[in-house]
Amino acid sequence: MAFIVYGLLAILVGISAFSLYKLALPKPLKGIPYDVASSKRVLGDLPDATAWMQERKEFWSFLQARCQQLKSPIVQVWMQPLGKPFIVVSDYIETQDIMVRRHAQFDRSAWLGDMFWAISPRNMTRFLTNDDWRAHRRLMVDAMSPKFLRNVASPYGHAGAMSLIKLWNAKMEIAEGRAFSVFDDVTKSAMDAMWAAVFGSDISTTQGQINALKGCSVQFSSDRNVPVEFPSAEDPETFTAMLTLGNSVAWAASSPLPKTTHWLAVNLIPNLRRAMKLKKDFLSGMLHAASQKFAASQDEDNVKHILDLVVQREVALAQKEGRAPEFDTQDIRDELFGFLLAGNETTSATICWGLKMLADHPRVQNKLRTILQETHIQARKEGRTPSPQEMFNANIAYLEATLAEILRHAGSAPGNTRRTMENTEIFGHQIPKGYDVLMVSVINPRLDVPSRGKRMLIVIQLMNGAGYTSPPLPIDESRRSIESIKANDIAGMWDESDVSQFVPERWLVTDEKGQVTYDQKAGPFQSFGAGLRGCFGKQEYPGPC
Repeated sequence: MAFIVYGLLAILVGISAFSLYKLALPKPLKGIPYDVASSKRVLGDLPDATAWMQERKEFWSFLQARCQQLKSPIVQVWMQPLGKPFIVVSDYIETQDIMVRRHAQFDRSAWLGDMFWAISPRNMTRFLTNDDWRAHRRLMVDAMSPKFLRNVASPYGHAGAMSLIKLWNAKMEIAEGRAFSVFDDVTKSAMDAMWAAVFGSDISTTQGQINALKGCSVQFSSDRNVPVEFPSAEDPETFTAMLTLGNSVAWAASSPLPKTTHWLAVNLIPNLRRAMKLKKDFLSGMLHAASQKFAASQDEDNVKHILDLVVQREVALAQKEGRAPEFDTQDIRDELFGFLLAGNETTSATICWGLKMLADHPRVQNKLRTILQETHIQARKEGRTPSPQEMFNANIAYLEATLAEILRHAGSAPGNTRRTMENTEIFGHQIPKGYDVLMVSVINPRLDVPSRGKRMLIVIQLMNGAGYTSPPLPIDESRRSIESIKANDIAGMWDESDVSQFVPERWLVTDEKGQVTYDQKAGPFQSFGAGLRGCFGKQEYPGPC
């Protein structure tokens, strides 16, 4: 009798376990391609994505690889156990349609914002397009105005570039013709410039590195192909804290529960917990000093950095809303921190890719140098670098085209995210409300892949975004939305014969008078989003730089 009871119990347990297993398996949306093997695992695509990220150190190329594997511009992947699939779109025209014309159906996805929630919970990137988002945007919009870029940001960027060149000259003299990595130099130089533009203070990490080279002893390998390793200067504590918090996003990016994992890391790991305190104390102190400065002068024209702009904007908004201004708030601190972090990441990545691409394409480099020298002929005669104002005032179509081509290949912002706000369609496929849509543009393989504990300037694999730097994936055009078919704002498509090549001339057009100009709509380009939730700097200044 006991044998029968235990046998029945074992059968019931087995049936229950199998039923739970079946319930836990991914549930695909009808008609959208997916990886069959992933659909038979409780973890879905997560094991494949994790292995991909461990090798390549970034995520978006995995999504593009799935599209290429399934030969479809729309696929679904499961990245969270028991969660809904992500809808992946790799098609320029459809992405443009979603971001520009379908605001009511698609809004900002919380998925990407969750990556930063633990360190910047009140940054505007996390909000839906609501009153909170509009208030934050009004607070920060002047930071990307042409006036601010010309009069404030440009001089800081110019000074940072000059310091970086000085550092590299010092390293070249010591290296005696040997190679050396420049990744950390670019990252810190970009942060120096961003730091000065945001806070008005000179953090001088590049100058600190220059000082560290004086009288230093460097060991050379007998193999001249081995890069020289230089001693590193100790960076200011607050500077290190900001970079540490930015790098901590890797905890979220590598976890199926990004929000929870990152929060635990930030609150339990001592150096991250200390970095959070340093960040808050520093930002609070800077906001207090900036508000005191404005209260003493009330001079709205004396803008030296973004802090000044934010304080002035908060005073104006408070007066309009009939309230007392509040400067040291979570909202303002998170906007400043987010601006610093995003600006440094995109700037340093783009500069690194620009260096590599110009080095790989000497024809473009030589042509650009010649045009710059001809444009800034007075500075060349005087043996000096053009001033920030001279650079800003010059209208150089080939420079704009080269920058656009660098951004087209670099993928500094490799994709965009949205969430369905109502039941809708993509390519005729039914997508219910509440699904995250990940739209791939150009993939940026990491340039700083660790090798034996050291950062090496290498490229591991380039998964090009379909339609951007590789031919588009096939799709029945009749499956597009009526609005998309009728739209007249779609850029021309790139010539498939050279779409993967680095050719700045593709951005240039010649008018009937023979005048060569830069055409920002020459072809697909969405590195900084589009529509209402695109980068507000892109709307203020439409050029690539």
